Formats: sequence, C-alpha cells, structure tokens
Amino acid sequence: MISCLLKKIHSIRILRSGQFGEFNYDIIQKDFLIDHRMTPLGYSERIRELERLITQLIEGNQEVPVIVEGEEDVKCLRKLGLRGLILKVHTGKTLHEFCTDLSDRYNRVILLMDWDRKGQQIHERLARDLDSNWMPYNLIRQGLKFLCHPDIQEVEQLDRHLQCLKDLREGIYKGNG
Repeated sequence: MISCLLKKIHSIRILRSGQFGEFNYDIIQKDFLIDHRMTPLGYSERIRELERLITQLIEGNQEVPVIVEGEEDVKCLRKLGLRGLILKVHTGKTLHEFCTDLSDRYNRVILLMDWDRKGQQIHERLARDLDSNWMPYNLIRQGLKFLCHPDIQEVEQLDRHLQCLKDLREGIYKGNG
C-alpha cells in the first residue's frame, strides 16, 4: 500500500504541474478515496502514512524552517513535535518582500500552506518567488493534503485530525463503529 500511495502522490504532483489539467487530478484523487475505504485497515494505513509524513516534517525542520500561514498553524505543529524554526507568512510584509527575505536568509524552506483555495494561492505565489528552495520538501505537503482530503483543509487541524482517526480506529476495533 505504501508504494502504491507514493506512486499516486507522485502522479498527482505531475498532474498538478498542468500537463493534464485540474480535472484529471480530481479524478485520481476520487479514485484513491474510493479504493481506500475507511475500514479498520484503512484507518491504520492512513494513520501510519500521516505519522510517517509528520516524522519527515519534524526531521526536516531540525535544519530547515517551515513556512505556515498563521499562529494556529504554528501551535498545531508544535503539538505534533516540531521544535525547529517555524515562520508565519502573515507578518505585515508583502509576499514578495517575505520571499526576498527568506531567500537572503535560508537556502531551503518547507512550504506548508493550507490546502484550501487561499492556501493554495499563497503556496503557488511563494513557490514562484522562491524558485526551487522549497521543492525537496513538497511531497510532504502533497502527501498531507492527499491523506487528509476531504476531511480537513488547514494545517491547524492536523493534530486533531490524526487523533480523530486514531479514535475512530479504536472504536471500530472495539466493536463500536
């Protein structure tokens, strides 16, 4: 399942680059959700993949700053175990000024914007202005977005979402679901 999931995430990344358009991306995402029904095994796999991505985020954040939208995102990531530098986009600067400052201070960054429409717009603007400083870590955001869709769309909900999945899994295993 893990290798299949990674292949689908890679396919989504390629489709998001515009080769086939947004319509095909939606079809692939829906196919995954239909094939990956929320059975007890499905919860376990989803939890395992979310925890793996969060671990990668924690490890990356030891050396590389994570860029988020707001204070609630920072609080959530701290609860999940990130101890490195987390910077908020909304600092009073324009996005261009923010990117220029980032590029001057850091060789690499992890972009972790929400995956709602506003977050996607900010992500695309930052990605364009930062060139390739963020690309090695893009699969973390894409993976989180993919695993959390359609349940949540904001980084600040990640900790609660993970706990909810664990609670649901336990409820099913205990015969309550």
